[in-house]
Amino acid sequence: MRILVVYGTSEGHTRDLSERAAGWLRAEGNAVTIGDASVDAARLVPADYDAAFLAASLHIGRYQAALVDYARRHHAVLNAMRSAFISVSDTCALNSAVFRLSSASRLLL
Repeated sequence: MRILVVYGTSEGHTRDLSERAAGWLRAEGNAVTIGDASVDAARLVPADYDAAFLAASLHIGRYQAALVDYARRHHAVLNAMRSAFISVSDTCALNSAVFRLSSASRLLL
């Protein structure tokens, strides 16, 4: 399966979680493309994939603007395909966030 992982990050935690999820998905035999919405948005076209993960961290009640813009721009395609949004918060422990992310990846596939 071709899977797209797009993330927004402020301090790198969401990038780290997204890279870890991409590794798990690759280990299952999937072709995974990963990118930062603030840098790589133009090359990350969800219609080119079978499934998509979007991940962003919540800071003072807001997600990264680049990821929000990306989701709005591609909402029709994302809603028509297998997709998931992962919300990362600094208030949760890393291990529980990784557990939820791995659980979400299993549900998507």
